[in-house]
Amino acid sequence: MTPGAQNMLPKTGRLGKASGCRLASALLCVITGLAGCSSSPQTKEAQFLKRGREFLKAKDYSRAILEFRNAAKVMPGDAEPYYQLGMTALQTENFVVAYSSFQRAVERNAKHSEAQLNLAALMAASGDGAMAAEGERRLREIAHDPSSGPTALDFLALAELRIGRPGEAETHLEEALAAFPGHLRSSVELARLKLRKQDLRGAEDVLKKAVSNAPQSAAAALALGQLYVVAQKTDQAEEEFHRALQLEPTNASALLSLGSLEIAAGKMEEAERTYERLASLPEKEFRPLHAILMFQEGKRDRALEEFIKLAKESPHDRDARSRLVGIYLAMDRTPEAAAILDEALHRNPKDADALLQRSQIYLWAKRFPEAQRDISEALQFKPDLALAHFELANIERAQGQMQHARQEFGEALHRAPDFLPARLALARSLLGARAARSAADILDQAPAQQKTDPSLIIETNWAQLALGNTAEFRHGVERGLALGRHPELVLQQGLVKMNMRDFTGARANAEEVLRLIPDDIRAARLLVDSFAIQNQTALALEKLRGLVEARPQSAALQTLLGNWLLAMRRPAEARAALTRAVAANPEYAPGGLALAELNLAEGDLDTARAEAQILAKSNPTDVAVLLLIGRIKERAGDREAALAGYRAVLQVDSSNLDALNSLAYSLAANKPDEALSYAQQALELAPDNPAVQDTLGWVYFSKKFYNQAVQYLESAVRREPTANRKLHLAQAYIASGNSVLGNRMLESAVAEDPKLRESKRAIEGLARSPSTRAMP
Repeated sequence: MTPGAQNMLPKTGRLGKASGCRLASALLCVITGLAGCSSSPQTKEAQFLKRGREFLKAKDYSRAILEFRNAAKVMPGDAEPYYQLGMTALQTENFVVAYSSFQRAVERNAKHSEAQLNLAALMAASGDGAMAAEGERRLREIAHDPSSGPTALDFLALAELRIGRPGEAETHLEEALAAFPGHLRSSVELARLKLRKQDLRGAEDVLKKAVSNAPQSAAAALALGQLYVVAQKTDQAEEEFHRALQLEPTNASALLSLGSLEIAAGKMEEAERTYERLASLPEKEFRPLHAILMFQEGKRDRALEEFIKLAKESPHDRDARSRLVGIYLAMDRTPEAAAILDEALHRNPKDADALLQRSQIYLWAKRFPEAQRDISEALQFKPDLALAHFELANIERAQGQMQHARQEFGEALHRAPDFLPARLALARSLLGARAARSAADILDQAPAQQKTDPSLIIETNWAQLALGNTAEFRHGVERGLALGRHPELVLQQGLVKMNMRDFTGARANAEEVLRLIPDDIRAARLLVDSFAIQNQTALALEKLRGLVEARPQSAALQTLLGNWLLAMRRPAEARAALTRAVAANPEYAPGGLALAELNLAEGDLDTARAEAQILAKSNPTDVAVLLLIGRIKERAGDREAALAGYRAVLQVDSSNLDALNSLAYSLAANKPDEALSYAQQALELAPDNPAVQDTLGWVYFSKKFYNQAVQYLESAVRREPTANRKLHLAQAYIASGNSVLGNRMLESAVAEDPKLRESKRAIEGLARSPSTRAMP
């Protein structure tokens, strides 16, 4: 049984005790017959509580909260409204509000057992050691009360599991079932505990017994069916889901589970019927599921008809309108989407949701000022709207303003800590800036309920890989794959196999991803690398050519082929592939960049400059383009213009490693103190990067700190020896007085690159000069 599989079992809900009118109030009405009795505070409270419970049952949480708050206003000394507010907060996973609400209920009535129980459970689940211990103590006290029922034992068992006492937890759950055999929650928790112990048979026996004790319980059949899904016993799972639906035809969880099972088995006609039943349920969140399924199946026109119908049936439902707009955009029917939003904003210019969606249309059209204007207006109406900050970050990112984008992603996350897309985007941005430690920390701070989300696991894996934590990376991949074969997890598994030198397995993973996503460059690179690492370069190239021939219009694959041919020192063929990449998609920046870099390497500065200017028009803030322009200017001898180019990159992204390193290297000769500042910033970002170490060593050499220069230059050559780095190290050796090592390194540099002979003669001349004696 895979770790975390027990989380797939459903949890049962917690129901509060209903409170009626006060007995004294009712008697007073009977005795006095006063006409005004119906409007007494007690009667008003009862009415508010009744409506609140109805809204809570319908999952209309905002209205439920209003009703319970009204009840608390008319009867501020009563515990029940605060208890109901706590239960509503639990449903929305707002645990801070739930805790304070239960606390207020207990303050007003210490004998409110349900409030006491839920308050103790929240305390036991807190991260505060002292509070958790007090919560556990209270749970034990409540559980030992014979009148407390099985729920207290359930909560106590969960608390014991959290502090690593599974044996005691199992004992208490068994106690609960011995006293209350039909209590499903205890059965589910005990089954989940047995799954954690890899005891699948034990978990099955527990839930089978629960079904036997409650043969008319749809929830029990559903729980057993979910267990069979975990056990990959799909026939038994389907049978239990059908039985649950026979007992309760409108059970949404059973319909969802059955539909998911049918989709996984490829039974799309059955799945459509199941989702059609789901869509007919009164709950709002299920209505679009059938249309969404049809859209995913490729039945877009039928899906669109249903989305239009849903939006017309609920003209004030912004979610229905937003889905319809999203479908129009996905079908490349932007004018219809824009018309819906324009009409909505004509009716209500303060419609923040419409403003946000229209900003997305402007963003896709690269109309950045209009997109920012809409978001600014949305924030005026809803200042705490996390989504607005998220979209603003996307606009900043699209314009290359990565530092501002990270700030806005962080702001979105600050306002909504459970906003997973913002957390993932911020982590990806930090990884792109080579700040893997910060990215890992951001991901680790995700709420507990998101820890099993595949997207979070995937991003955490990339962060661990960037940190060099291969064991954590491998464990994360295994944990993710236990939840499903997401293509990115399959790719990560291939990297794990490559590291273990299982090249056949790595190829299988790469090919699995490419079947699903033929343009996935990482999978293509993994495939060819699996051959190249075994010195099967010709076979690697053959595989890559095969991928390109299958998709000749893929600019990404053509670019990969061109870069691969460059690495094989076949520039003519590389140029042909890169030219095809640019022709296939002129806006694909990596292809244009690679072609311009090739021209720069061959000394054709005019062509490289022209290509860079074309790229800059469509990608004015792309840091890779700006860096290329800086290098072209540097090669042309325009040092000041090159420096200005590198500084322009840092204005867009102050933590750009390449810009920091290039700026430091260019400043080393004339402004070594300023160069040192940039080189040290680069080293903080990438302490093991050989290019960064070479630059820092060269800056120290320029400052005549030869011992420090040797330290970093040796590390750079050891990690990645190139002719130029050997040349730098040779000069540092000679300047520090070690001419034997210096001459040996100099010979090695020239042997690797004969063009350095002139530099060798110049260095040998300097070595004979008294001015090159080592600094003390």
